[in-house]
Amino acid sequence: MNRALLILCGLLVGSMWASPSMARPADEVVLLALGEDRILPTMSGDWQIHVFPAGLAEVRVLRQATEIFVKGLAEGEGLLIFSNPRLKSSILWSLRVGKERPTLRKPDRLPVRRACLCETDKKLWLNCQVKNQACLEALQSHLSVADLKARDIQLIFDMEVLRQQLQRLQKILKDEGLGGVELAFLGGTLVLDGVLRDEDAYHRLLALLNRYLVGRMNISDRIKRLDASKK
Repeated sequence: MNRALLILCGLLVGSMWASPSMARPADEVVLLALGEDRILPTMSGDWQIHVFPAGLAEVRVLRQATEIFVKGLAEGEGLLIFSNPRLKSSILWSLRVGKERPTLRKPDRLPVRRACLCETDKKLWLNCQVKNQACLEALQSHLSVADLKARDIQLIFDMEVLRQQLQRLQKILKDEGLGGVELAFLGGTLVLDGVLRDEDAYHRLLALLNRYLVGRMNISDRIKRLDASKK
C-alpha cells in the first residue's frame, strides 16, 4: 500500500533566527501587540510553558492551570511550548507580536491545489493528498506564511514522502548540532529519541521541527537531558 496509513489531521511539529517561518500549523495561534496582555484558556493538566525565543513574551499559568496570561514583550515570531513530563508530550502554539496586533494571514491556496491532489471542503482550509516533492514544497511555502490552526487542514501522506521528510529533517538536525536526536514515525506520533544537553536544546529542536516539518505530528518526547542526569 503506497499511501501512508498515517493520516495527519488538522496539522498539530537551528539556531535562533530573528523571524522564524512556521512550516506547520500549531495547535493555536496567538497574536499580540507589543505590550498587550491576554488571558487565554488552555489544556488542563501538569503542563510546563516556555516561550521560544526567550524574551518574546511573558507567560504565566493562572487559575489551576486552565488559563494562561501572555504579554508581548518584543516584536517577532516564535512559539509557546507546552511540555508535560509525565505524559512525555509536547504541544506548540505559534506566537506573533507586532507593533500593533497582527492580523491573521491566509494566503491564496491555488498554488497548493495545483501541486497537490486536494478536495474542496467547506470546513477545512486544505484537505490534500501529498504524493510527491512538488506538493510538499508547495505546502511548505504556503504554511510558512499562513496563520492556520491544527484543525484547519488535513493531509494524507504517501510513505515515500514521509521517508523523504525524515531524511531531510535528520540532516537539518545534524547540521544544527543536534545529531544526537533520532526521529521516527510511530502511527500518528513523531517520536523524538536520543540525548540533548538541556531543556534549551530541546526547545531549539522543537523550533526546528516547527520550521521545517510539513504535517501535524503528535510529539512523543523520549529525549534524555544530560543536565537532568547530573542532578
